[in-house]
Amino acid sequence: MKMNTSKVIPITSLVFIVGFMLYSIYSIDKYHDEKAIVDGERYSKLQIIKTLENEKGIFYFLGDKENQIEVNKRYYELAVSAYKDSQDGK
Repeated sequence: MKMNTSKVIPITSLVFIVGFMLYSIYSIDKYHDEKAIVDGERYSKLQIIKTLENEKGIFYFLGDKENQIEVNKRYYELAVSAYKDSQDGK
């Protein structure tokens, strides 16, 4: 049985490209999950000292009067939740 290589090579290339794209998306998502857990650990130890609401959204200022970090409310909640879930073994 002869195989027509003119059709096999493009299909193989397409499968490889789609597989690579899926792996890249998975890797990026996994990196963001791990980063959220690390950030959540740090954020959960810091006190919210100020809240700012503007056209870009709601922001928390964490830390103390000398050292502060500004965090988007949505990311703060996501990161703290991811950290707590990782501690619960989920």
